[in-house]
Amino acid sequence: MINEELIVYIHNQLQNGVSPENLRSILLAQGWSKADTEAALSLAMGSDKEAAPAKSMAGARLASGASAEPSGSHKRLIMGVLIGLLVLLILGGGAWGYTAYREAPAQVLLASLRNVAGLKSVSYDGSVNLAATYEAPQLQFLQLPAEGVSPESILPKREQAVINLNFKGAADNLDPVLPKSRFEGEVNFESPQGILGGSGEVMVRGKKLYFRLLNLTGMGEAFKVLTNKWAAVDLGEVPQENEVDPEKTRALRALFSRSRFVSVTKTFSVENLNGIEAYHYELTFNKEGLKNFYIEASEVVSEETMSAEQRQMLDDIYTNFEFQPAEIWIDKKEKLPLRLRMGLNFNETGVGAYGGKFTGSFTAEFNFKDFNLPLNLTAPAEARPAKEVFKEFINLYLTSKLMQISSSTASSTH
Repeated sequence: MINEELIVYIHNQLQNGVSPENLRSILLAQGWSKADTEAALSLAMGSDKEAAPAKSMAGARLASGASAEPSGSHKRLIMGVLIGLLVLLILGGGAWGYTAYREAPAQVLLASLRNVAGLKSVSYDGSVNLAATYEAPQLQFLQLPAEGVSPESILPKREQAVINLNFKGAADNLDPVLPKSRFEGEVNFESPQGILGGSGEVMVRGKKLYFRLLNLTGMGEAFKVLTNKWAAVDLGEVPQENEVDPEKTRALRALFSRSRFVSVTKTFSVENLNGIEAYHYELTFNKEGLKNFYIEASEVVSEETMSAEQRQMLDDIYTNFEFQPAEIWIDKKEKLPLRLRMGLNFNETGVGAYGGKFTGSFTAEFNFKDFNLPLNLTAPAEARPAKEVFKEFINLYLTSKLMQISSSTASSTH
């Protein structure tokens, strides 16, 4: 059935001079079906033809001087102007309201920082990737070159290494008497010497820490004693550092708030991240501002002024790397970080006795969820004391080394 309001709309637009072709394009763009559009156009144009004689008669009466009310087109013009003004007011008010209501990125970041400081539990996962190249003169067994041979004449040695770490975990401090945390990670190290890698788990429940290694690659036989076996450490026996003074915590927050080492350089559209509306920003780090923040924060925590030598060492470190633009996603409602991506490039020269070059890049991604939710963590019942495990490991390691030495000595005597 043809929509009567659609026919009236088309009729009025035709009376205002809009062509059928333009009306057809507008209606199709608005989602009306082609069949309904054509049918409504046909009916509306038919009613216009029937109204034409009446218009001619009205025109004749006007020409003869008969009084008449404002014509339909004049009324439509007045109504069009009023509707246009109303639309402008609505759009203008909406734009003003959006601008006034929209939260400034800097305020969102500060709110996120405050909320993170108040968290009692969180789950996370992510990855860290490091790719590095080292170029330096090749020195066998750290021996100096022969007399009369300049370091520049030694062929450079170029080595590349890649480290990949994938991890996930959670931390729960809802009960201060029984804090709980879990960490699982898998790391792979690739270099010209081969591939090393493995995975492991760490759990903390109260004053007990449990750990075990899994799926080791490229390790010696002695490491098997650490594989797939839980070891336990009593944290009550480990000296604990004093907690940070609340006054220092407040001072660090105030320092962060007034620091200018990070700025929002791009604001993206609000995104849906795993079913949550999130602000998405691009961040840029200012090295000088970050260095000054580190110096002031260190002095707040240690209550000591950083020495000139320490500042020079810090300058040397910061000179050798550049931050890549970072990205952060923040929960629009709760103002908590959901995802962070960051990276840096480093280029260090003058490494080693005869100089060298250490270059590469570092990238990382962190995802956060399950804020302030309890962590269900059960301690492994079969865990052995870590002291026993490491004692067994050291004995096996030393035994394997002695066997290698004996085998090498026996082969050299024949």
